[in-house]
Amino acid sequence: MMLIGKTIEEAEELVGQKTVRMYSSRYAFELKRYCFGLLKRRLHISTCKGIIYDCHFRIDL
Repeated sequence: MMLIGKTIEEAEELVGQKTVRMYSSRYAFELKRYCFGLLKRRLHISTCKGIIYDCHFRIDL
């Protein structure tokens, strides 16, 4: 799945979920929950002027 160069709206259509705003230019998709919801696998995306320029997976508490 190539998200770099796309807008937030296009990424939401591709993933099939709404984003969660983390900071002013960073968003995340919550992909999966582990250990009764304590751990969350997320796809973090960074934007500049509404265009995605970076994305990576993380497991957060």
